[in-house]
Amino acid sequence: MAGIRNIRNSQLPALLLCCCTVLLTRYSAPAAAQDPAAATAGDDWRNGYRGFRMLLEEHGVQAEDDAEQVLRFPRQSVILVLGKLSDFPARDWLRLRRFVAQGGALLVAGEESFRLPGVTSFTAGPVESIDAREHYLQHSDVLALPCESGTPLTVEL
Repeated sequence: MAGIRNIRNSQLPALLLCCCTVLLTRYSAPAAAQDPAAATAGDDWRNGYRGFRMLLEEHGVQAEDDAEQVLRFPRQSVILVLGKLSDFPARDWLRLRRFVAQGGALLVAGEESFRLPGVTSFTAGPVESIDAREHYLQHSDVLALPCESGTPLTVEL
């Protein structure tokens, strides 16, 4: 990596468990996440924010703090939104919709069912597959999905 951008996040609500942004470019590999100050000294560093950040850094990705900067580079970006989705403001969902329409990638993992009319909806509960070829280590609720071009999972990517 030739360089890394470091930016501050003042836009995303603190109520999110975690909102991570990852730029996957040859020049930078940023990701914005929950406030690291929220973790207490007694927290196990391998869990939560610190553990997730460590995994990113092990793969050459550095945590970023400013979603505004990341939103400027949608084709090179992946945004992860985790936690209580109902606490994420509707205007930010609309911004993420534009981000995806401009070529950005978005991964959302929530804790409850959620619906934002005209934008998205999620249903609470585990994702399972009846196709044993999609099971990871024979667990129906842990999927190992093919991501090759032309599969139904990647048709619109």
